[in-house]
Amino acid sequence: MTTVLIAHGSPDPRHEVAIADLARRVQEATNRQTFYGFLEHNQPTVSAALNVASRHNDEPVEAVGLFLSAGQHARLDVPAQIARSDIERVVHSGHLGVGSWLISALEEQLAALGMPKIDGVAAIAAGSADPEARDEVIALAATWQRDRGQPVRPAFASGEGPSISEALGMLSDAGCGSRVVALLMLAPGVLADRVMDAARGHAVPVTAPLIEGKAIVDRILELTLSP
Repeated sequence: MTTVLIAHGSPDPRHEVAIADLARRVQEATNRQTFYGFLEHNQPTVSAALNVASRHNDEPVEAVGLFLSAGQHARLDVPAQIARSDIERVVHSGHLGVGSWLISALEEQLAALGMPKIDGVAAIAAGSADPEARDEVIALAATWQRDRGQPVRPAFASGEGPSISEALGMLSDAGCGSRVVALLMLAPGVLADRVMDAARGHAVPVTAPLIEGKAIVDRILELTLSP
């Protein structure tokens, strides 16, 4: 079986480089041919990636959406792109999601900062027009706050919901002296840069995109190697 990772795409060239590197790491971990395609902005398209993957053997192609929340891209766009391809045997293994794996990934990125003390976290997602997707982020922050035993405030880089400045202000009001911004975004890009610039403006450290950690590879393996 081969695997195709389906990403959103971005005009920022770092995005494609990061997705290509993730595919390489997944291939090394699974010993499966792993390809990638984009919904927009970049090449190859989802259809082109599925076609190339299908030619490598007679087994079904397994597709994984590189999306955290169950917004429009994960629920509608990815299945539609798969359906428009000429490949009959495609196993859609869902998307990354915002479950316990994501908290592990965020903790991994926090640890990489090497901060001796953290009093509170602003968890910043990209943002979505889908209220269910925003609710997923808010619920994740509540779970993470319970697990950490310290304030975790959700915020969004675009769309409705608290901004990064508002989330950091909430942490200050809660008495958090040592604050950090946790980036709930997969790869480098315009929105990630916006968050990083805002965090620097507040003199607050910010974690790297999730794609740089090991937890995302483990999550993809969980999705693709499950019986």
